[in-house]
Amino acid sequence: MDSTTLTRTLALLRKRGWVQVKTGKDRRQRLFSLTKAGERQMREAQPYWELAEKRLRKALGDVAWKKMKETVSRMTEAAAEA
Repeated sequence: MDSTTLTRTLALLRKRGWVQVKTGKDRRQRLFSLTKAGERQMREAQPYWELAEKRLRKALGDVAWKKMKETVSRMTEAAAEA
């Protein structure tokens, strides 16, 4: 996700009261966290997320599902190191 998309998405979540932002030690740093309302939204969305995941897993099959998870994990690690 590019920074412009992330900025717009976080602004929308803040507007809805689902996330809050604080300035970090460095004034350029922003620390985002869920509000109570954001936590409630996550709980409400969880069953839908689990259903979508179940459908995707069924469509891919166990071998492709495992490969996809491994690939996403490697990508996340590489992005964090970059």
